[in-house]
Amino acid sequence: GKRKLSCGIVAFVKNPFRVLLAHPGGPKHMLSNKGGWTIPKGQLDKSENKWDCAKREFKEETNLDFPPNIQKKDAINLGNITQRNNKVVKAWAVEMTDDDISNFKSNTFKQWEGKHIVEYPEIDSIKYFEYDEFRVYLKREQIPLIDRLYQQLKGKKE
Repeated sequence: GKRKLSCGIVAFVKNPFRVLLAHPGGPKHMLSNKGGWTIPKGQLDKSENKWDCAKREFKEETNLDFPPNIQKKDAINLGNITQRNNKVVKAWAVEMTDDDISNFKSNTFKQWEGKHIVEYPEIDSIKYFEYDEFRVYLKREQIPLIDRLYQQLKGKKE
């Protein structure tokens, strides 16, 4: 079958380097603090282009705004990774002007539990992690995305 494609955004601030990660909501993720975080991302709709998907998912899962006028050309293309479940994740990095996450709010999903439908946030928390701590929290397969970003930034001495 066709591989599922997800598109996502790595939001970062520069000095000191920090990267925004999201913790999935719902009962099956409650305890998975380490190794269970992800970049904000989600599935591509049939009619959508990948950049628009990444932006939409970032907004739905974090409620944060990019700095004004950020276009695809302003983002750093981080390429693709493939996760264990054969899902491909395509990501861009966007530099944020600050690490304020006070507007955080996520969309929700519903699932059956016994006889009831229960609603959970898609993402139950977000946090900026420094370079030397993000690897402990981020899903292993996504680590190369952050490393690519870090290498690119190191190469671009301002």
